[in-house]
Amino acid sequence: MFNCSQEDEVSNFIVGEEFTDSNVRVIRIDTLSVDLSTFKLDSITTSETGRLLFGQYNDASLGKISTTSYFELSSYTYSISDAAVLDSVALILNYDQYFYNDTTQLMQMRFHRLNEKVKPYDSDFYNTSTLSFYDSPIATKTFAPRPNSDSLHVSIPFEFGNTMFDFIKDNTSDTEEFVQEYKGFTLQIDEASDGSVIGFSTETDSTYLRFFYRLSDDDEDTEYTYDLYITESSDIPKHFNRIQSDVSGLPLSNLTNQDYNLSSLDSNNESYYQSGVGYFTRINFPSIRKLYEIEGQGTVIDAKLRLKPKIHSYNDNLPLKDSLSLYYIDQNNSITEQVSNSLGEVMSTIVESVDGYDDVYYEIPVLQYIDRKLIQSPLIDDAIILYHADYNKSVDRMIFNDMYENEGAKLILTYAIYDTN
Repeated sequence: MFNCSQEDEVSNFIVGEEFTDSNVRVIRIDTLSVDLSTFKLDSITTSETGRLLFGQYNDASLGKISTTSYFELSSYTYSISDAAVLDSVALILNYDQYFYNDTTQLMQMRFHRLNEKVKPYDSDFYNTSTLSFYDSPIATKTFAPRPNSDSLHVSIPFEFGNTMFDFIKDNTSDTEEFVQEYKGFTLQIDEASDGSVIGFSTETDSTYLRFFYRLSDDDEDTEYTYDLYITESSDIPKHFNRIQSDVSGLPLSNLTNQDYNLSSLDSNNESYYQSGVGYFTRINFPSIRKLYEIEGQGTVIDAKLRLKPKIHSYNDNLPLKDSLSLYYIDQNNSITEQVSNSLGEVMSTIVESVDGYDDVYYEIPVLQYIDRKLIQSPLIDDAIILYHADYNKSVDRMIFNDMYENEGAKLILTYAIYDTN
């Protein structure tokens, strides 16, 4: 069950006063079982994240990932001269530099008008939410994303733009009146697209519907612009992302309820994490109480979990996160609280050898959870999970090896045994 350390390693550890009159042995234990499984949250809040997610790609392990965005447009003022003459209209979408997967591939964007208001049934929109829209798109755009550049320009047909422009000039005095007529818009992805997911900023100076118009004065034309922005609201969400995953034919298709756990033994000795979609790797240590079988009194001094991403499952287009936060979940896979210690929030760190990707693993301090399980009464089926702070506005994914794989998941304990006799 465990491996002993060399005797001269004992001096490397500082133990408490209860050990001062004792014979102390420190051993390293790295063969206790680590159980990995995958579950899926029923829903994730994706409204008011500050990012419009758009795109689609196919993943051999996690299926087809598709993201579409919904938003309301409005303005701070609805005053345009009756003499204004429209020249053109464009939807300007500024990249926020987020991308995932291959941005060299073409994708097609469809810009649709909603036929219902951007208003949730409760307080938020979720990754499973949707709103109805008119079948015919206002405009389409085929492009290869350039997330490190400035913006994407989508030309709007003059007829549609001019009708909206005239409505603002003739009828609209406030946002309520405008939104009653133009309830909102959505960016939809073409079904055949297979490339990447990208992010656009929702800031007012980044994403907007711009009208280019002119006014004549003394036989000279002066050019102006008028913008509609994504509505800012403190109480009702006005933009959200729908994030879907088609896992037909994959082991993940068995995850139909949040409280169901797909063991790594039933998914190619792998477990999965994916932001936005809601897949999480559930981690527990079913044999941790075997420590009580060790002769003598003892205590766990340190506990670290090494979690290794599957080799070749990540690259420059599918990068790993540098760090992940650690959380407790209950037996129903509901997140209860973030794990913390005297130094603050517990975070995983990524360790990479100088030889490259093959030796990458996450190292996670799990002493708090181990201590909790050792004294827990009655024993319950809780666990820990890892996720990144932007889990509700990204689609980053990771695939972890379980203990079956060489150098896969491993729990490493430093255990002090003492004898007071």
